[in-house]
Amino acid sequence: MAIGSKLGQRVTHVQYVGITGDLTGRFNGKHPIQTLLRAKSLRLYVGIVTSQSVAGKKASHHAKIPLYLAESALAFLLELPLNKDKRCNPPKDSIVVVNRWYREDFATRRRRQPHATWPDLVEYDGYEGTGDIAWHGGRREHVNADMIEEIRSRARHELAKARARKAKAELALLTWDERYGVTSSPRYATASD
Repeated sequence: MAIGSKLGQRVTHVQYVGITGDLTGRFNGKHPIQTLLRAKSLRLYVGIVTSQSVAGKKASHHAKIPLYLAESALAFLLELPLNKDKRCNPPKDSIVVVNRWYREDFATRRRRQPHATWPDLVEYDGYEGTGDIAWHGGRREHVNADMIEEIRSRARHELAKARARKAKAELALLTWDERYGVTSSPRYATASD
């Protein structure tokens, strides 16, 4: 989970959730959270997902299902801005994510979450198409089916706009390259080069 602020934001927010087996390899300087979030504000939190097993015939991929569902539920219901693709659809199945907070030694419990907007409980009910987000102390948000659809359509619209901006920028760069005869770019490299 990444917390930080984008350029122009004064307050930090929960921005991204992701899965990796190699933390140092994942953050090689090109990851979106490293390029879009201010370095001084960036804080990363590592989590572990524990779950009951998936019912039915056991397969090796069943262990990964709760991990992907947890990522999907957090990205979708919290509408994390840097998880553009994950925000377009709710999780494929029901899930409850209960967050517990630990200090850097991974043994001592923290009494408070690392950020005020990071909830203690996130639930998505795949049968009803609803969700709940709750914080200890009484704050709770219910997300009904209409709100789920609003989140989905808003995320799809934002993703389409982002892809259009990227395509426009690539086209402008390509046009500039052609205009000035630049062909030494890696974009033009072939197998024979």
